[in-house]
Amino acid sequence: IILTFDDAYIDNYEFVTNFLISKKINGSFFICTDYINKNIPLWDWNLARLYKKNDKKYFLKFIKEKKIKLFNINNNDSNILFSIINSLKKLEPLLRQQIISDFINENKLIFENNNIDRCLSWKELKEMYKNGMIIGSHGKSHSSLANLDLNKQEDEIINSKKIIEKNIGQCDFFSLPFGSSIDYDINTISIVKKAGYKLCISNIQGFEYENNKHFILKRKIMSDHSDLQNIFG
Repeated sequence: IILTFDDAYIDNYEFVTNFLISKKINGSFFICTDYINKNIPLWDWNLARLYKKNDKKYFLKFIKEKKIKLFNINNNDSNILFSIINSLKKLEPLLRQQIISDFINENKLIFENNNIDRCLSWKELKEMYKNGMIIGSHGKSHSSLANLDLNKQEDEIINSKKIIEKNIGQCDFFSLPFGSSIDYDINTISIVKKAGYKLCISNIQGFEYENNKHFILKRKIMSDHSDLQNIFG
């Protein structure tokens, strides 16, 4: 079993790492380098926090103005938020950040920064690495790579690896941001291989057998309700 964790939030350091150390198990943690040491969450998690704390009419207005298509015809909370994130993840990172900032400022949305939701610091990641945890790349900005041009894909994939190796140590694995089959393409995988990664992790549900030699691995996605006791014994 390979345990993988995307996004590198503070709970990965405070809870998960200590648990894995107590069980003498190594975990693989994939980080977005733009968010390390910034004391903030990833842009999509930040949107989710804003959605919970503010009137939904602002988000419905945003969908209308940006001509975002809802995945389902119903306007339930998860569908509205998912549709917005799915649209914004395809944008160039600076443009996306500007759109989100304008949206917050124009509507005077309540914004609360706290230590609970932030991404990790380099100091915390170094400590995890020294305790046997594997640190891999999840890109720089948490963008859907297939929707970026080749130069930006190279920046996300190649330079994130360089940043991790400069600040922590060897970085051999890449986890595709969002990770569905529409979030990467043949160019993405070619760049991942060119960058020198040994394996690439997707977000496609499934299992891999030990003798498989696939470069792109599927994963069994776990939730808050998964029974860890049955896994670790």
